[in-house]
Order: sequence, then structure tokens, then C-alpha cells
Amino acid sequence: MDVSHHQSSVDWEAAKNEGIRFVYIKATEGVDWIDDRYRMHDQDARDHGLAVGAYHYFTFCADGGRQAAHFLAHMDLRSGDLPPAVDVEAGGNCTTNPDPDSLRKSLGEFNRIIAAGTGREPIIYTTQVFYWRYFPHGFGQSRFWIRNLLWCPGDAALSPFCQYAVAGIKGAAPGEQAEPVDQNAFHGNEAEFRRLLIPTASKD
Repeated sequence: MDVSHHQSSVDWEAAKNEGIRFVYIKATEGVDWIDDRYRMHDQDARDHGLAVGAYHYFTFCADGGRQAAHFLAHMDLRSGDLPPAVDVEAGGNCTTNPDPDSLRKSLGEFNRIIAAGTGREPIIYTTQVFYWRYFPHGFGQSRFWIRNLLWCPGDAALSPFCQYAVAGIKGAAPGEQAEPVDQNAFHGNEAEFRRLLIPTASKD
């Protein structure tokens, strides 16, 4: 699943019992906004044994390089984590959407800096329609996390994640799940999922 400040309280035990294996947590947005529940959600998820990843909401109103520096300064990336992700969509963004070339240039700079700082190209979260408009031929070596509530894209190499539903967590105590959460699937087997994670640093 993925969560942010919109989920003020999450019943992590119920989520784990339901079979949730991983969670992406919003860390930052733009060049100066930090999710005030990021650290809490991050630690709670880790305490319950979930694989954790951080994501940044990419605004069209600011330079991609500055956004990358902001994200790097506040994400908590550890061995065994999911690679960083970037949320690129029109919903809730600037009033005017950029043209495809401008968006790809700014996002390319963001991705380059994140990859240099973490060793991993960020996974791009986006809606199916936004993907069709801005990334019809992919985007370099980037992989995608597509929101599609009707069907999940079938190309696991290109899109390892799919957001397929918005629902509450079964078994959560009343009041524990303040908001429904986005639910996601990984396209692949256990070994493929493990290869996606940030490796543990080797010791001499």
C-alpha cells in the first residue's frame, strides 16, 4: 500500500495480517514541503516488518534538480528498502500542465540526481492516462508504477508495480484506519521482489 499525511492513523498489525508486504510513504513535495507523518509511518511500518520505500510528489511549478535535492535531504533510505519513487501526475498539481518535452527534461534532471545519490533510478508513479500522454515510448531506463483501477499493465519489466484499488484495511479497529489506502501489487515472484530492494552493503 502507499500512505501519506492523509492517513493520520494506520493499523499496521491489521495491514500485516491482511497480507500487506510493502508500503511506499510520502516524504516530500516540491522544494520545501515535508510530510509531517513520514517519519512516524516509516518507523511503524519497519517495526511491523514491512518493506519500506519513500516517494516524492513532483510539482510542475519548480525545478526538477531542486526537488531532487529536497527529497534526498529528507528520505530515510536503508539497506533492504524499496527504491525511491516519484509521483508524477496532474491531480493536485499546478494549474497548467507542462508540454511533454518540458516535463521530461525536468523529470530527467530529478531522476539523474536521485540515481547519483542513491544508486537507483527512481520508479515513476503515474496514472494510466498521464503515462499515455507523457511517456508513450517509456522514459529511458525508468520503470513505472501505474495507477489503473480497471486492469494492471502486463509488462512487468517496464511496470513492476500497479496501483489497483483504494480500500480500507480489513480487520482494522474502528477509528484506527482514518482514510482508505491505495493498494498496490508487485508484478513478479519473491526472488524478483528481493532483487528490487536496496542491497545490504558488503563487509570486508
